[in-house]
Amino acid sequence: MQKAAVLFVMFLMLSLLVMCRIGPGEITGKISTINGEIPPKMHVHIYKYEENPYKPLYSAAAKADGSFKIEMPDETKLELMVTAAGFPRLIFPVMNQHRKDVLLDIKLNYYEYIDELEDVKLIGSWDKFSEENPVSMTPAEDSTWFYNVISGADTVGYQLYNIVKSNRSVNGTMWDKLIYDQGGDYISVIYLKDNRGRIVFDPRKLPEGEKENTPQVQVEGGDLSMQPFIDISMRMQRETVRITDSAAVYKEKNEGIEGFQYNIPDFTGRLVSYIKQEKDTLLAKYASLQLAKIWNMGAEIKEEDLRKASSKLPLTDNLWEQHPVLCVRLFTYVFKEEAADSLFREKVELIQYGNVKAAVLLQLGLKAKADNKILDLVGFYKQLVRMRIDLPNYKYLLAQLNPDKNIFKGKDIPDFSFSLLNSGKHISNKSFLGKYYLMDFWATWHEPYMNEMAVLHSAYDKYKSKNFTILSLSYDINRTSIDKFLKGRWKMPWMHVFVNQIMKKDISKVFEVGGIPMAILVGPDGKILATDLELRGENLEKTLAKYIK
Repeated sequence: MQKAAVLFVMFLMLSLLVMCRIGPGEITGKISTINGEIPPKMHVHIYKYEENPYKPLYSAAAKADGSFKIEMPDETKLELMVTAAGFPRLIFPVMNQHRKDVLLDIKLNYYEYIDELEDVKLIGSWDKFSEENPVSMTPAEDSTWFYNVISGADTVGYQLYNIVKSNRSVNGTMWDKLIYDQGGDYISVIYLKDNRGRIVFDPRKLPEGEKENTPQVQVEGGDLSMQPFIDISMRMQRETVRITDSAAVYKEKNEGIEGFQYNIPDFTGRLVSYIKQEKDTLLAKYASLQLAKIWNMGAEIKEEDLRKASSKLPLTDNLWEQHPVLCVRLFTYVFKEEAADSLFREKVELIQYGNVKAAVLLQLGLKAKADNKILDLVGFYKQLVRMRIDLPNYKYLLAQLNPDKNIFKGKDIPDFSFSLLNSGKHISNKSFLGKYYLMDFWATWHEPYMNEMAVLHSAYDKYKSKNFTILSLSYDINRTSIDKFLKGRWKMPWMHVFVNQIMKKDISKVFEVGGIPMAILVGPDGKILATDLELRGENLEKTLAKYIK
């Protein structure tokens, strides 16, 4: 009897383990289009939040009816990417904070196709899908396009270029089978007869939707707390496109992005409401990050709301890991420069995420340099040199902190002698003695520099009567480009030097020009007062005000 009781208990425990699966759960659901179609081939891929979607933790193929099932990794912050032949990929967050199953209904949107197809191109297995050497298809009278292929194999795989506005490579309308390309798209494969075949592309077979072309993701069952994360993400994707398009129109009209703002009060209001609620701290953090993102793109956000976001998403939170520069910019904005500097100094050693820590150290180093605190600067620089970091412009920014540079605050400006553009006069560092001047390295083709034009002209107008001038050194290919530019909106009414190809190497070496734009402020005694980032954007007039009274 005792042995039977033990066996019964063991059986009961095993049954409970089967019934109550131990683990983070799984995601199931169905994929279709917003018009109810089922794509011919589909996959779902799950990976860590904001990491590489093309290196997923798990992938699973959907069935012919659109249904799918994929295991949920034992991570709290995840993202799901849905790929389907003939349709744009779809990415949204899966915040697995409650370790529950989730049931999703996913409806994909349609590609936006190029209105007038003029040059349909192919990449294929015959050239290892090289994007550098696509081949052109030939238009036929029946509105199709074709390409005759010869191969040493009995099959050939291909993708189409120049048919969707997003400029992606996509599968064709003709295939014998479809294969996922590990990059968000699919390869069309056709069988050849005697190693020969004809690839035909028929635009009339492209899937097109007539309803509003917006993807939809609905949590139908299981962990319903995931829905607001998904809703925010989907709206963010739409607003990102709208902000980018609006900024492009504004820039073309105003010859620069200065002053651009985008107002979306209904969305920002919803984000702020999530930030203020106390029940779901992860949702508040996620909403805070999205608010910071759209503010960074130009959306109009109240400063008090950004301050609330910074309180919900501290410097030490790993959600900043993929947005280190934004993290520093937000905290500098809401706390202002001096308070932010104190905060960064206090928290920097508590930050566990390399990119965020590096971004904060860079900010501290630049501030120490601007304040001429050389010992602090050296300490931050040594820490950064030891780190392995993947940040935009990291090497360039690190070079700005190198105390061994020749172009550094407090050092003498190197000797120079230049011929001024369109005047024949010569100027040198000696002829500038007794005067403040800004050496500005630039080029008409450098688009980000155009955003500096307004502040540069404003600074010149404000300080030209106070013993200050500008010497612009152009890295353009030819002088004609400069002459043409100076006849446009921005007159740049100061001194100019054309740095030709012969001069460029020596000048770049002497003045340590690692990239343009670059600027150096020199004082009346010929010593360097400030360099580069201290002289960009709104920092320019702040820096000039420190020295020119």
